[in-house]
Amino acid sequence: MNLQSNYWLWSAIAVGCLTSAASAQVPFSDNYDSYAVGSVINGQGGWKQWQNASNASSIIEDATTGFARSGNSVSVNAFVGGDTSDLVHEFTGFIAGTGQHTLSAYSYTPTGAVDKWFFLIMNQYTDVGPFGWGAQVTFDPVLGTWAADHGGATPTTGPIIRDQWVEVRAQIDLNADTGEIFYGGVSTAPAYCWSCGVFGGPINPANLKIAAVDLYHFPATTTPSGKAYWDDFSLNNSFPPPPPVVYCTPKTNSLGCVPSIGSVGVSSATAGSGFVVTGSNLRNNKPTMLVYTDAGQAATPFFGGTLCVAAPVHRGLTLSAGGTPAPVQDCTGTYGVDMNAFAVGTFGGNPAAFLTVPGTVVDAQIWARDPGFPAPNNASLTDGLEWTIGA
Repeated sequence: MNLQSNYWLWSAIAVGCLTSAASAQVPFSDNYDSYAVGSVINGQGGWKQWQNASNASSIIEDATTGFARSGNSVSVNAFVGGDTSDLVHEFTGFIAGTGQHTLSAYSYTPTGAVDKWFFLIMNQYTDVGPFGWGAQVTFDPVLGTWAADHGGATPTTGPIIRDQWVEVRAQIDLNADTGEIFYGGVSTAPAYCWSCGVFGGPINPANLKIAAVDLYHFPATTTPSGKAYWDDFSLNNSFPPPPPVVYCTPKTNSLGCVPSIGSVGVSSATAGSGFVVTGSNLRNNKPTMLVYTDAGQAATPFFGGTLCVAAPVHRGLTLSAGGTPAPVQDCTGTYGVDMNAFAVGTFGGNPAAFLTVPGTVVDAQIWARDPGFPAPNNASLTDGLEWTIGA
């Protein structure tokens, strides 16, 4: 149910507070692929209508019936004089003192949608109440904007990204009593008091939990009202690591090209794949190696360039840069290694133990052979890359 005004918040608080019994956190994920296309999601996988009411407007879709990020998705909808989606999933054990949690989902706003819909996270919910709202993001396809309430009277706003899948993410710290909402990877506003609710107010210990997510579609003004689509939900027991940072000065190679380092994906100590460290603008067909450390950044003269990682330095995989076949000499060489996979031994070698320790800050640089320089400076060096290992 949409939180329309402060009145609802204070009414919900006035109803009273239920004390949550300590229970184990149960991480949650759902990509909707296990449900039959065309079926009503209510009653499947723990999903239900607000207050467990009957409803038939939240439907499993795929790319042939609507839009899906992969496999299946769920659509929320509304009809004049008929159903309005108000899709809820409750969670267990995400209570005060359980630390940092991330609730993530992907939304799709198709061109032609009419009525509003909402991404809501409840800090109190049972079918009979009381209710408390911890997060509220309103999507208005007519205005083309989202609005995020964040503990005050005035929401922040920004443009809706249409016709593509966009992550909506909440990072909630149940130790620090904070919440922060992201849309498309960008924070919608600074972190705010989670237990104080979306419009602010006094700290309320009874609200220091993640009770449920609610996908609400505003009552229809027209039929069709315009479906909204959701996919790939997850609720995990950590925050994602911050984005990797490129730093330091690369060494221009003997062909006049400036090699660079980068990355794709998210670092994880446990995922086993999904974080590729890349190198580009390298001399083709030359041996190329990643070096890395947990000892921090450096800026030390080295091989006629700059060593960007502090000792002790560990060696990653040595690969050929590939690119244009010999005898051509150019800068089409590249490098790529999935450090999540390397960390768990997928590629052999001798990965450092700290690569599987969440929270470790890693600094890395790519070295390559460059015979265009006389020894001992016959090496090419990229800039440095720093990242934090996620859970």
